[in-house]
Amino acid sequence: MRVARHPSLVVVLIGVSLVFYGALQFPARAQQPDNGAGRYTMTPVDGGFIRLDTQTGGVALCTGKEQTWSCEPLPDRSSARTGDETSRLETENRDLRDRVQALEDRLKVAAPPTEIPPIDTPNGKAQLPSEQEIDQALDYVERVFKKLRDRVQKYQAPSPLPDTAPSPAPESTPQAAPGSGAL
Repeated sequence: MRVARHPSLVVVLIGVSLVFYGALQFPARAQQPDNGAGRYTMTPVDGGFIRLDTQTGGVALCTGKEQTWSCEPLPDRSSARTGDETSRLETENRDLRDRVQALEDRLKVAAPPTEIPPIDTPNGKAQLPSEQEIDQALDYVERVFKKLRDRVQKYQAPSPLPDTAPSPAPESTPQAAPGSGAL
C-alpha cells in the first residue's frame, strides 16, 4: 500500500474512521454519565491530533502552527450516501412487504379446514374398549415387559469365566522297559 506518499490521505482516512467510530459510540456514550474525562478525546496523527467530540460525534483535525493550535472539522462523507441508501432500502422493504402479502394470500387459498369433521359412530358417541379388550392389551404389555426384563437380566448376569486352571500335566512319560538297552 502506498499511503506513505500522501500524508493528507492518511489523515482523512483516520478522520473518516473516527467519524464512523464516533457515530457508533454516540448513543452508548450519550447515556453514560459524565465520568470527568471531558467532552473531547484527542488522538495523535501525523501533523497534529484528531479531536472527537464525545457528545455530538463531530471530528476535527487539530494542527499547530507557530505555537497556535486550531481545529477544523473534517467533512462527513457518509451523509452523501445516506439518501441513496435510504431510497434503496425503502424500495427493498416495499418489495419484501409485497412478497409477504402474496405468500399470505396463497396460504389463505390453500388453508385446510379449521373444523374437525365429527366421528361417525353409532349413537354419535365414541365407544370405550370392553373389559376383554383392556385385558388383552394389558396381557400383551406384560409379555413385552417380561421379555425385556429377561433380556436385561441375561446381559447383566456375569458371564462364565474361561477355564483358567492349568491344563493337566501329561500322565507320565513312557519309560524304557528294563533290559531294553536304553540309558
